[in-house]
Amino acid sequence: MQITHRQSAFLALGIIGLFGLLQVLMVWDGGRNGVFNSPDANASYYFARRIFEGKGLGMELPAPATSAHEYLFTRSTRVIQNTVVPSGFTGIVLLYGFASRLLFLDLSIFWTIVAACAGMWAFYRLVSQFFLHPSGLLSLFLLAVHPAWWYY
Repeated sequence: MQITHRQSAFLALGIIGLFGLLQVLMVWDGGRNGVFNSPDANASYYFARRIFEGKGLGMELPAPATSAHEYLFTRSTRVIQNTVVPSGFTGIVLLYGFASRLLFLDLSIFWTIVAACAGMWAFYRLVSQFFLHPSGLLSLFLLAVHPAWWYY
């Protein structure tokens, strides 16, 4: 049985939709425990939420400042003058925070899922352009179930 271009596109959208739905169910406000699966994601969400709430990018540490404050941070944050600031993915933190403010709704946890689904569609289209549509569909499926794609 030959799969037409139209059928292949609908199957691709179905795979992407299923991926997006599962991601939304898993990360809804940090999952069951209210935290994400990486310290980077937790830090990014925290600071994007601060931007959404209009609080600014930094978080003051309790006074008085000690020399130990310089060493107490995750790999995605740094302490500068007794203030914790994001150091990894700063651009995406600002983008997510401002995009959520623009829409008047905190959608910080969903922007990455939207970007991942758009990336999957672009990947499918790219592979389908240079190879047969079933190859693009198989490649999309393999991407959708790849653990690294789920983690990041």
